[in-house]
Amino acid sequence: MNQYSSKNGKAAQANSTLKKGIALERLEHIAGAFEDYEIVFKAIRFKGDFDGHGEVMMIVTAFIGGDDVVAFRTASGVGECLIGFVNAVMNGTVNWKEDQYAKSG
Repeated sequence: MNQYSSKNGKAAQANSTLKKGIALERLEHIAGAFEDYEIVFKAIRFKGDFDGHGEVMMIVTAFIGGDDVVAFRTASGVGECLIGFVNAVMNGTVNWKEDQYAKSG
């Protein structure tokens, strides 16, 4: 029996799936409306423990106002990283840093 076997578990899974879908839809909107956000996404990568027992890191590289930048997000899973990042973009609270690797390559 897993965490989604009960009625409450299935509802939790449906809610989690809905939140991830909304985050993906928002990310697509942000990517399509980069004039509003002034962000051109170059890559989104994930590193970490994908079996659900550790943390996952999301690495986002982008081009903003002529600069190569990178941002990091850590959470318990890919979906949680995505949701947190999209919310941060929409709130203007992403901690963008100069992408040193873009400059060296």
